Amino acid sequence: MTLRQLQWAADGRLRAAWDQTALVVAKIHNAHYTQPIQPWEIGPYAVDPEERKLVLGDVAGLLKGLPGVTVEEVPETTAED
Repeated sequence: MTLRQLQWAADGRLRAAWDQTALVVAKIHNAHYTQPIQPWEIGPYAVDPEERKLVLGDVAGLLKGLPGVTVEEVPETTAED
């Protein structure tokens, strides 16, 4: 593996650990308090799930630029789909 791939793997592992910790903390908090919180509101890697969504057309547009990749007709979609 390259150094960059190792960095990606380490970053992914940290994000997964924080996601799991944030979920547990949010569950404990919500069990004891009336003001609920969401797991993505906690931690250094916290991102609202709506911001993580990719639109199929955007991904297809990125793939079209790669050599040797052919993308056939892509239906128009929005982030709400």
